[in-house]
Amino acid sequence: MTIRREETGMTSVAPVSRRPPRWLLIILGALAVLFLLGAVFGAKSPPTNTAAPAPVTTTTTTQPPADGYTVVTVVDAATVVVSDAQGARKTVQVPGVKAPLAATACFAPESIAGATTLLANQRLTLAADGGIVLANGTDYASAVIGAGYARAGVAPLQAAEAKARTAVLGLWAPPCNGDIDHPAFTPPPPPPSPVPVTTTTKPKPTTRVTTEEARPSTAERTTEPDVDSGVYYANCTEAKAAHAAPLHIGDPGYRPALDRDKDGVACE
Repeated sequence: MTIRREETGMTSVAPVSRRPPRWLLIILGALAVLFLLGAVFGAKSPPTNTAAPAPVTTTTTTQPPADGYTVVTVVDAATVVVSDAQGARKTVQVPGVKAPLAATACFAPESIAGATTLLANQRLTLAADGGIVLANGTDYASAVIGAGYARAGVAPLQAAEAKARTAVLGLWAPPCNGDIDHPAFTPPPPPPSPVPVTTTTKPKPTTRVTTEEARPSTAERTTEPDVDSGVYYANCTEAKAAHAAPLHIGDPGYRPALDRDKDGVACE
């Protein structure tokens, strides 16, 4: 807009300034305030998801320890308690092995002793089917059955059983003869031997012979001839003087005439 002034015959044009309306200034001020507030407090962060994380599923597979298992107890030829490197124990029921279970069954003590010998000082590995593998790679089930300590419960192990049966090993020998379900047959004891009868011979009684019985009878004395010894005593006085009395039958100088009582002794 131009205002013209006419003074003393001169015309001048004065510039007129234009100012924005008040309402526009208010609006611009409000926008400036909002802009400043946004710059100070910044943009709002996106909402955080506070939901619980989904559980992580881990699949645990049973693997033998690096150094294998050791034997703790041999319950029987088919049942073994083993321990891993951390000391955790596990009972292993060996599949396909039929052992004498009852303590009174035939060959039960021998079966446990044989299985213990096979497993002693061994680092074992558990197979996928639950069997036991010895440190040298031998299958325990085949070894214990082939040695005659147990019977086969499945077809794959019957070859090992046939080997033990043919060789008459372990439980295949008498008195079990392969029967591990019953106690061992005990034969009856033999009858006692007859006691010899000792015959005692009684000694014959000793017969004491008296002097009278030892003397010859009168008939024997009367019939006995005089002994001709070249010695002759006329009477007992001479015999006594010669220190020959008494005279017995058979002595030199004895004769019945000097024996008065005919007892075989003269000049008593």
